[in-house]
Amino acid sequence: MDRSKTGILIPALNEEATITAVITHASRFGQPIVVDDGSSDRTGALAAAAGAVVVRHEVNRGYDAALNSAFARAHHLGFDVVLTLDADGQHDPEVIGRFLHALADGADVALGVRDRHQRMAESLFAWVAQRKLGVQDPLCGLKAYKMAVYAALGHFDAYGSIGTELALFAATHGYRVVQISITTRPRVGESRFGRQFAANARILRALWLGTIFRRAGARLASKCAVTPSESAVQTSFQPTAPVRIERPAGCANLVLGTVQLGLPYGIANVSGQPDPGEADRIVAAVWQQGVVCFDTAQAYGASEEVLGRALTAIGGNRVARVITKLSPDSDCRDLPATLRALEASLRRLRVQQLWGLLLHREEDLDQWHGPIGEMFQMAKDAGLVAQAGVSVYSPERAFQALECDGIEIIQVPANVFDRRMARSGFFGRAKTLGKKVMIRSVYLQGLALLPAETNPRGIPHARPATETLRRFCDEREISLQQFAVDHVRTMAPDAKLIIGAETETQARHNCALFQSAPDSGEVHQQWAEAWPTDFPELVDPRLWPARLEAR
Repeated sequence: MDRSKTGILIPALNEEATITAVITHASRFGQPIVVDDGSSDRTGALAAAAGAVVVRHEVNRGYDAALNSAFARAHHLGFDVVLTLDADGQHDPEVIGRFLHALADGADVALGVRDRHQRMAESLFAWVAQRKLGVQDPLCGLKAYKMAVYAALGHFDAYGSIGTELALFAATHGYRVVQISITTRPRVGESRFGRQFAANARILRALWLGTIFRRAGARLASKCAVTPSESAVQTSFQPTAPVRIERPAGCANLVLGTVQLGLPYGIANVSGQPDPGEADRIVAAVWQQGVVCFDTAQAYGASEEVLGRALTAIGGNRVARVITKLSPDSDCRDLPATLRALEASLRRLRVQQLWGLLLHREEDLDQWHGPIGEMFQMAKDAGLVAQAGVSVYSPERAFQALECDGIEIIQVPANVFDRRMARSGFFGRAKTLGKKVMIRSVYLQGLALLPAETNPRGIPHARPATETLRRFCDEREISLQQFAVDHVRTMAPDAKLIIGAETETQARHNCALFQSAPDSGEVHQQWAEAWPTDFPELVDPRLWPARLEAR
């Protein structure tokens, strides 16, 4: 390719330590154009001495503005081809030839694919870009373009998108794009174009504002050739606007728990895991009754896949409010692994966005104000998750969750034997702070409904607890199951209750329990006197014998 028609565009800020070497090597392939973006050192002077065309910004205007100025000067000078290059020496200049050869062979744009990302947000951006468009590393600074692409766009960086707009414009408008794997060198010092937090904020802004993603669909699947391999998964991902659903008032606070759909669950379970047909009927039954919220988890066996299939069968997967929880065995600080797990959940559930993504291990709250919280925020900013939350066991952890910025949903246990959350004042505090509360273990895995003589051995206080409960309900001629539900509804009137079902009949019966208002407060106060103590070894399944523990 004609060196005289090739521009090497190099945004630079305080890079006097590397700029001369970068220009010297780049000059073999074209004319360097350095944009000195308000440097306080000798970057501009050294660049000029090394033979670069220098564009000077009197004040620091940022990477996007520097690239914009570089493209404008290259266009003015009449170059046919340009290549963007970082000034910090991380890019091996020997690979420049590969990019220019790709353009000479017919490509319109050549994009670098780095062997590693410096920032957590870069990994998320790359993951979303590949998922939506097949572009593996849109934030790599090493790219080559034919200037005809720039001229067709007519402007540059309208979205403040860290120099990605031109590449994505080409990928979605019929231009031939190739992607080239590169190895980056370790950088000396920190990025001159922004420290960690600021850089992450700009990248996430670009991700959120990059509406070119939404227009593009999956056009790249047929447009983009990948060099040296074509192993990238290319998937269409088209967000849809929220749909308003009119729900019967009675079931507004009922959530279908779906652990039973994925594995045999609960000490009272005698029928085992429902077969696929029964699982579909369970989901359809509650949907018909107005239930639109569904709770699952990556650790619930095949639950996500079964739920996704059932919702799709009734046309509910695009509007249902689906909550899942990250695997308790995963390290949520491992961003790539967590993103892969999130993508797998979305695929199994057949939804485009999770209404809620929760931590399944309450101990992870200790690192919420660090990498875990940052990962959740990025997933929300990317539109993959609407709300973040956590599932906890104890009031202490529940109150800790209330103090975590960015946590909107808190799942807690509560039932006739477990009034700890109410007695600690958690429900009232959560309402004051505007947090969504979801209550699980309403029947304590079915223990509350078992006759005393069928209680599993090894659970302390189980027999006297269930005997007292059954006698209490019999004396008042009230339904034990209705009382168990109403007692929790009385404790937390604004909370949503997660209740599962093993059969369609059970599912319909659960819905019927919510069609009437709870009993008066008097009977619930009487129960507090009949069974006053919340024994931890009874109400916390983690303290049960291992063979009985489940959640």
